Amino acid sequence: MKKLLLLTKTLLVAVLLGVGASNAWGAVETETVYSQNFEGLAAVPSDWTQESGTISLRTVSENTYLNEMSAGSGSRGAWMTGTTIQDDLDDINATNYTVEFDAIIYEGNNTGNYSQGVYVLGTTLTQSWGQPSMPIAKVQKGSNASAYTIAIGGVDKKTDVALTSGTWYHYIFVMSNKNATTSNFTVTIKNQAKTATIATVTGDVDCDSYGLVSGVAIQAGRNSNKVYSVTSGSTGIDNILVTADIDKAAVFVDYQVEYRYGGSLIKSTTANGQVGTTAVLTSDYKTPFWASETKYYYVSDDASSTTIESASTVVTVTCRLAANYGYTVKAVDGSSKILATLATGTSVEGEQVAVNYPKYVNNNGTLYTKDATNKQYTYYYTPSGDGLTENVTYAVTDITNTVFYVEGEDIEDATIVNSGGTYSRTSKCATGKLSATEITTLPKGAYRITMAFYNSNSGSYSASISDGTNTLFTHSFPQQWATYTSEEDIVLTESTTLYGTGGDDRLNNYKGIDYIYIQKVGEVATISADGLGYATFSCTYPLDFTTVTEATAYIATAQNGDNITMKPITGKVAANTGLVLKSANGGAASFNIPIADSGSYYDTGTNPVNYLFDIDSDYNLNAPTSGGTNYVLSVQSNNVVWAPIGETAAPVTAGHAALWIPGTNSRSLRMVFGDNSVTGIGDAMRLDDKGQMVNDKVVFNLNGQRVKKAAKGLYIVNGKKYVK
Repeated sequence: MKKLLLLTKTLLVAVLLGVGASNAWGAVETETVYSQNFEGLAAVPSDWTQESGTISLRTVSENTYLNEMSAGSGSRGAWMTGTTIQDDLDDINATNYTVEFDAIIYEGNNTGNYSQGVYVLGTTLTQSWGQPSMPIAKVQKGSNASAYTIAIGGVDKKTDVALTSGTWYHYIFVMSNKNATTSNFTVTIKNQAKTATIATVTGDVDCDSYGLVSGVAIQAGRNSNKVYSVTSGSTGIDNILVTADIDKAAVFVDYQVEYRYGGSLIKSTTANGQVGTTAVLTSDYKTPFWASETKYYYVSDDASSTTIESASTVVTVTCRLAANYGYTVKAVDGSSKILATLATGTSVEGEQVAVNYPKYVNNNGTLYTKDATNKQYTYYYTPSGDGLTENVTYAVTDITNTVFYVEGEDIEDATIVNSGGTYSRTSKCATGKLSATEITTLPKGAYRITMAFYNSNSGSYSASISDGTNTLFTHSFPQQWATYTSEEDIVLTESTTLYGTGGDDRLNNYKGIDYIYIQKVGEVATISADGLGYATFSCTYPLDFTTVTEATAYIATAQNGDNITMKPITGKVAANTGLVLKSANGGAASFNIPIADSGSYYDTGTNPVNYLFDIDSDYNLNAPTSGGTNYVLSVQSNNVVWAPIGETAAPVTAGHAALWIPGTNSRSLRMVFGDNSVTGIGDAMRLDDKGQMVNDKVVFNLNGQRVKKAAKGLYIVNGKKYVK
């Protein structure tokens, strides 16, 4: 084999000594790049390989040639590539080159089953079923075909080539320019003596797709993995020669390219160029790069002012440090309203950021979803500047009244797991205990708990929620290879801390809690025995009294002297409506009032007016601030009355209601219901020492009857007992 490296070095010396290359060498000369025959060899040369099967040297009639002996299990094609050919072509400035060789094909008894042929291969060669994929050119006989076909660049150019089995032919493949995007490629078949032409065709080849020539190949039939023979089918190849037309006037060298930041050398590489010309750095030399865990960006270079003189020529590239970009990722709805901040952080300029996002975002009790087909729930983007915000759009769901939402991996003390990269947004909680992991604390009320759990292992699996002592929620999740959800309604009569577990010690990377959300579905109302069957009430959610049987809800619609008219509510009321609850049994009661869904609410703001106002926090009444008097429900002398605030010890706490009456009043008031029942002894006035009413005020006896004059006995005046 003849190498051109020495030739290239000799040309370089000639140029440096001032010898004119064109005068010394001429413009173009044809040189041998590679040659090989197999006469006298005992083994296949080491620079020849095969994708599968077996190759060997075979001697027939004193002619030794390269032969395919076995195609290999599962492959109907076998070929040899000469890697040295490609290395040599890369070292020279070839304007065109030729690959030629002798080949013999024994079609044998497999002609109708498998293709026969010879090939010239490109650098992008890969193995395919039955033959090399993407050969630059081939001469092939397909299954059951009667003649051979010549194809160039994947296009059949001649389909009626008549070749004789067992006959040596001389194949010539010529490409006009290895550097062109498309090149005129010629395939010629001659007899072995080269005295007669069998066929010649020409076609175009896309160099970007096929690359330069890397070798030659043979293709043979197959007969049950037996050694190939004349009868079984076989192909041999010999006398391989690769030549190139070389522009001897052009000498190319690899010169140095140094990257510097602040004068310090960061990295160095080489570029190739022609001696005596100005250096040129392509875009590949100007891309960002990492060095010692630091990223750098190209700023400028001095190539345009540098003449290539030798391999020691240096082009200097000036670099800058990559910037650090602070970023924020927010969840927004379809109208760009901000729902939540998903992530904040810092990224290196030009680098992609991976943000794990939750399946749901809770915004004022309504859940919004970003349910991607990528179950890893990861959003990728590249920040384009510092301090910028990236918005991820979520869609609104019909999940409302949500008081709590958590991703599995955000549960305190939970362990983040990754099920083989498929569902990375799941977590397992501490194992083996119901009270292992605290989830949240909820005030009294009725709730619906929804849990999503991922189980990709065989068999069902369970997850539970408890109050630390009692199990409130437990469900088994089948093997789904997906997220499976389950829900449960619970009622809490007092503030309660919830705990959760993902199961037992079998919990592993293929199962875990994905997310949990809790909705408020009802409010727990309590009427104490001390309240004589009455209580005020308000709720931050709309309520539905349609199915409530334990008590009747009332609003205060009018004042007539000492009487407050109470109107029953049997349907839905809006949130923050002040109410009085009257128990059905006349005593203590504790019951659930469902939260109302969408629909018509009883409008207490227009007709009729409701004089009851909610208390949204302790001692904070949502009543008018002037022009009237505030009352709270109070029990006085075993009677229920409205007493002015400040004249009673009755609580003014959140979740209750207060009465507001226009004007300045200091007397207690009674409630009059639709059934004419009355609570309290409204505004009973004092008597003089003779039992006469003062200022014609009204006195009541213990039966609630009005009297004009108090006789001897027990009377109620201003909520206090008097004896005459």
